[in-house]
Amino acid sequence: MPEREGRIRPLDAFLAEAAEIPGTTTKRATINGALAEFVAAARRRRFVELMDEGVFEDLRDPDVMRGAWR
Repeated sequence: MPEREGRIRPLDAFLAEAAEIPGTTTKRATINGALAEFVAAARRRRFVELMDEGVFEDLRDPDVMRGAWR
């Protein structure tokens, strides 16, 4: 079924809205930027999870940190 002139497909609407955020001008740049942000957000969530698990607790110990800089 052909699209009517002036009608925006849902995917194009998402791309247009997403492109406004970083100011990209091509679909490729918009998608690459969105994927990069998606991966960065996942990495930030994982870092917070590690903090919650106590992986970095030694960083608060002054004796440990003194020894780390020797």
